[in-house]
Amino acid sequence: MDTLEQARAEIDAVDAQLAALFERRMAAVLSVAQYKQAHGLPIFDAAREAVVLEKAAARIQNAALRPYYKDHVQNMMDVAKQYEAEVLGRNRAAYQGVEGAFAHIALRALFPHAEAVSCPTWDEVFAAVERGGAKFWELVPTAGKKNLADAPILKCLEE
Repeated sequence: MDTLEQARAEIDAVDAQLAALFERRMAAVLSVAQYKQAHGLPIFDAAREAVVLEKAAARIQNAALRPYYKDHVQNMMDVAKQYEAEVLGRNRAAYQGVEGAFAHIALRALFPHAEAVSCPTWDEVFAAVERGGAKFWELVPTAGKKNLADAPILKCLEE
């Protein structure tokens, strides 16, 4: 086996361990979601996330890897919040327009696991959030913008 194959075999072995740890982590996330539901707590807790990210960075010995590990942990927390929203029934995202339109594409980028709710007007988007028919809304000012990366995006998480 050459060096590249050995490195890839090591990555595959680590990935297998990560898959088992992911399932273990998500089982704990489910317990957290159930606790939050029972106690009326929101899914997102900015102070808790900041603490988790700082602890994560402190665990990494190689300083050059710390920002990448923080990104990895942030991504895990984002996935966990999406899963919590799903199991708590808070995973509907409203947008103005039709499927395939820019607002729909932006919503899919922001909330990839959410059930997308199309509304013909902005008033109906806001009404859906207010009445609980959607927990998220997104606003994409697109004037003069050619793609999602160029457009400023404002999103609101409604708990």
